[in-house]
Amino acid sequence: MHFLLAIALTAFNIFNLFQPDTVLRTLQFYDGNNITVIERGVKTKVSLACIIAPEISAEAIDGDRARDALVSLLSDAQFGLKVFGKNHYGRLIAEIFANGTNVNKTLVEQGNAYYDPGYGSECDEYEGLEQIAKQNKRGLWRDS
Repeated sequence: MHFLLAIALTAFNIFNLFQPDTVLRTLQFYDGNNITVIERGVKTKVSLACIIAPEISAEAIDGDRARDALVSLLSDAQFGLKVFGKNHYGRLIAEIFANGTNVNKTLVEQGNAYYDPGYGSECDEYEGLEQIAKQNKRGLWRDS
């Protein structure tokens, strides 16, 4: 019983560390939707919820553009996370809030990421943001 309580409290504390009002620092940007943050000396990998960004590859520049957009939104910014849970890689799944802005939504609005319907109703408004980016031929949609 004590073991289960310890696990529950540990999980509770991990998720409470990353509330939107917690100031985090970015250590590494992997691509347009995966980063490592540090808070209180703890490094944590984070995947951005509700979006899919293009992979970085030698053949395409969209992955680099997506990562660069994320870097520009978080560089020198104070930010926090709204954690949805963890994925099968053990990364936190979260929305990022920097300077009062939802970074995940901004990436979709700019056309630097796709809406991912796999997150359910919590992410429904991302679909509309993607449609606007398509209509305005932003980012990924510039040639469509």
